[in-house]
Amino acid sequence: MNIITYIKDGKKAQRYLQATAELFRCDPPVFCHQLNQLIKQLQDPTRRPSVLVLCANNFAELEKILSLIHWLEDLRIILVLPDSQTQTVTIGHRLRPRFVSFMDGDFSDVAAVLGKMIKNDSLLLKGV
Repeated sequence: MNIITYIKDGKKAQRYLQATAELFRCDPPVFCHQLNQLIKQLQDPTRRPSVLVLCANNFAELEKILSLIHWLEDLRIILVLPDSQTQTVTIGHRLRPRFVSFMDGDFSDVAAVLGKMIKNDSLLLKGV
């Protein structure tokens, strides 16, 4: 399963890594810390992700992510928003995420959803 995570370096990234460490013991995700890295990953058809985790640190960054919407079609997106203000949530939903969380959390909800996606994909591959 190909998972790409876009998150800037820092304390929030460390919290994300701690919350999701158990999920990636065997198959680590690709981490992009800059938007240009994410764009390169999305442009390469051999690296097309099964799941994309997008973490926006602020509203301006969310708007930049939204500008990539044509690259995000047909992807399962977990979106982590910088705040729960109406405008932020409205813009975030334009990306059609499967799940929405917020940066002030501990990422346990994101880890749970991501874990379920990984489990469901592995069951599909096994034909169960």
